[in-house]
Amino acid sequence: MSKTQYIQIGVAARRDSNGEFMAAVPMFEKTDEPIRKSGLHNSEERILCKLGALFATKHLLITEEQKCQGIKK
Repeated sequence: MSKTQYIQIGVAARRDSNGEFMAAVPMFEKTDEPIRKSGLHNSEERILCKLGALFATKHLLITEEQKCQGIKK
C-alpha cells in the first residue's frame, strides 16, 4: 500500500468587496505516487523534461534565426 501524500499545486486568492486580494490559500492535490530523489513525482519529471526540450528547441530556432539576420548578442 502506498503512502498518501499531498503536493501543492498552486495558490488561490479571493477578492474582497473593494477588489483587493485577500490572503492567498495554498491548493493541494492528493497523490499516491512516490516522490523521487529529485523531489518530484514521475509525472512531474516527465512534464519538466518535455518543457525543457521545448524551450531548448525554441532557443535554437531563435539563435539560428538571429545568425541568419546577422544579429549579434
